[in-house]
Amino acid sequence: MRLSDGGYLMTPTNASLGALDPAKLSRFDAGGRFVDGDPATKEAFLHFCMHGQRRDAGAVVHLHSTQSVAVSILADVDPSDVLPPLTAYFVMRVGRLPLVPYFPPGDEALAKAVEKLCSPWRASVVCSISAQQPAQSRSAPVPAQATYAAFCLTPLT
Repeated sequence: MRLSDGGYLMTPTNASLGALDPAKLSRFDAGGRFVDGDPATKEAFLHFCMHGQRRDAGAVVHLHSTQSVAVSILADVDPSDVLPPLTAYFVMRVGRLPLVPYFPPGDEALAKAVEKLCSPWRASVVCSISAQQPAQSRSAPVPAQATYAAFCLTPLT
């Protein structure tokens, strides 16, 4: 989450969202340097990349849903848009959904791959790992991620 002073808050590595303690959030200054809190997610660089590409983004939602991973490894998935535009709501909330190639967790080359895709699109799927989405407000990406996860079930049935 982008803070008003230009800094960032991120969920610490291995944090359980159900038991998240706000005092333990990882805090970074405007330059991306760790300030305090628990150790940051190993994908902090990915969040900084998306914030850099989308200056209007107040938050980046990054999740590892079962549906996202399953869709990312389908044999016939279109890498330029992994899900068809099944409803107007999906198009409005998510739009095109490009597939980012697989990189091992923590590999900063992932940021370069995402950087190429995140500017024109509202969300992307990282092959075999996760989905992420920048948004202007802190709550805006949540409905889109829920919509995305629900629509991931469609190609699987």
